Amino acid sequence: MGATEKSQLVVGGALDAQGEPAGASALADPAAVSRSVYDTLCGCAGVILKPEAAIPAGCAWEPIPSYFFAHDDTENARASRMKGFAEWLDSTRCCPYCGTPLRLHANEDAQECPACGRLHYPRIEPCIIALITRGEELLLLRSVRDRAGIYA
Repeated sequence: MGATEKSQLVVGGALDAQGEPAGASALADPAAVSRSVYDTLCGCAGVILKPEAAIPAGCAWEPIPSYFFAHDDTENARASRMKGFAEWLDSTRCCPYCGTPLRLHANEDAQECPACGRLHYPRIEPCIIALITRGEELLLLRSVRDRAGIYA
């Protein structure tokens, strides 16, 4: 995948009877699907579309910041985790020790090397959120490039 190409994630619900992401896989053309994804921690399923694939009918591309303002904290946590997990799966395809293509582990949110047996887990990316106040005032920051007026 070139530097300008980016896979797209379509998030659905739980798994269907065949163990595939319900909802998302029904929306996507099977030829457009790069990989199915299921995150056991948040119980969320989705498909990663090939970079050249069209967004499925009934779906729309929505930037994460806009998505956050339209949904509740539970849904935002699921979407954030799924996005990170899907990007990790899409960018970590081969074992760094032996070069063999990885496969999803059956019981964990990990990838397994069929050749050497090593398990590979997503990188943990902790963050710190702070609220800066002075009396009744609080500090809000906004990027000068953000025309929508969204504050962080």
